[in-house]
Amino acid sequence: MIRALIYKDYKLFTNDQLPIILFQYLVILVLIGVNAGIYSYIVLTIAGAWSFLIGTIEKEKLGNGKKLLYAVSYTKEQLVLSHYLGVLLQFFIITGLYLVFSSVMTFLKVSYFPLLTKEFFFGAAIAYLYFVAITMPLYYLLPQTAVRLISIALIFVPAYSARFFIVSVGRKEALTILERIWSSGIYGIAIIAVLLLIVSERFVVAMEKRQEG
Repeated sequence: MIRALIYKDYKLFTNDQLPIILFQYLVILVLIGVNAGIYSYIVLTIAGAWSFLIGTIEKEKLGNGKKLLYAVSYTKEQLVLSHYLGVLLQFFIITGLYLVFSSVMTFLKVSYFPLLTKEFFFGAAIAYLYFVAITMPLYYLLPQTAVRLISIALIFVPAYSARFFIVSVGRKEALTILERIWSSGIYGIAIIAVLLLIVSERFVVAMEKRQEG
């Protein structure tokens, strides 16, 4: 049943416009990648989460889709869990797209899109978990406009802050600092991200049950 809900979310997200969505991702990647290199991968993954949530939860709310799903025996736990699993799947889809794209660019000797390293993969995954854990409950609590503004801030403020940090201290020094963070505290940051995601999912389920009562 969860698989059917995830499939429903992706049908709702693409709305038979998958080529257009892929083209939009490509434009974002090129525009950011020329200036930020591999950091564009992190921005693209989080932007992908944002577009997926807009294309599923917002549409579902506008169309009162939840009421119909509850009427056909889906539970609140199943529906909420499917949203979380669907948006996590989106991370791996975008990662796959970036790997293909960067491999092609490397073959063509274009230096703006380097191959993905494990440090950037896990760094992006952790940032992705934090973004989803923070923004998902907001779609159930706040109006669409407010959620969109907060999401944009969560995407671009850290991205431009990182860019400013790299320019200020230099790329080599910035990578050294990131390597120190990776070696000393990455596992703790990752564990907190996973725990926050679990708390976020349980919070959304509790909100949905409270609305029913």
